[in-house]
Amino acid sequence: MGCECVMMQVICDADLSIINLIAKWPGSVHDARVLQESSLFADFEGHAKPISGYVLGDSGYMLRDWLLTSVMNPQTAKEQAYNDAHSITRFTVFLDHPVCLTMYLCLSLVDGVIQEQQTR
Repeated sequence: MGCECVMMQVICDADLSIINLIAKWPGSVHDARVLQESSLFADFEGHAKPISGYVLGDSGYMLRDWLLTSVMNPQTAKEQAYNDAHSITRFTVFLDHPVCLTMYLCLSLVDGVIQEQQTR
């Protein structure tokens, strides 16, 4: 029996408080598309600035004035220092990820079986 994967976008602050969570896209959808289709993206692109500060993403995301990615192939010590700081800061969301997975499983499990959404 196969497993259905769901792409989960989680954006949290440095205190591990979740400020945005989307878990509705098939696992095959790219991270950047999930972000582009989110209301958070629309708010930032419309300059509503829903949060203060910046959103950090990996190199698979597009660069925006509010979305910072790492420098591809850093050439200077400053670029490497930026990438190091970026990587350490992004690690926060990975610390938070097991919390989200646990919440999802707790909400989805009934009698030990993940419930599938009925489509009509």
